[in-house]
Amino acid sequence: MSTRKMRNWVVRGKSIFVGLEDSKRSWKLSVRSGGMEVHYTAMPARYPHLLGYLRNRYPDCRVTVIYEAGFKGFWLHDRLEADGFGCVVTPPSRVTHERRRRVKNDKIDARRLAVIL
Repeated sequence: MSTRKMRNWVVRGKSIFVGLEDSKRSWKLSVRSGGMEVHYTAMPARYPHLLGYLRNRYPDCRVTVIYEAGFKGFWLHDRLEADGFGCVVTPPSRVTHERRRRVKNDKIDARRLAVIL
């Protein structure tokens, strides 16, 4: 079975949790289902890209997105909710980091957000 078919079988009809790390030019997404990461991707920080990704890749799933509150406000939350997706905006202070980990980057943050959700 191909990786794509396997991924579709694993998540079909299930709850999907998306950790989104927001930056000025790109978004990093860590997608989890059933306690494991099923996909990681990066895309331009434009809502039509995100909407197309969620609708095309996970059409039969209950999708919830989490991201840290930041400089762009709550417009992303409002758009996702209006399009039928769940969305949680968390304050950055609620996202804990391991003390021994000194490296901090968008990929790690997106994965941590998805685990928290």
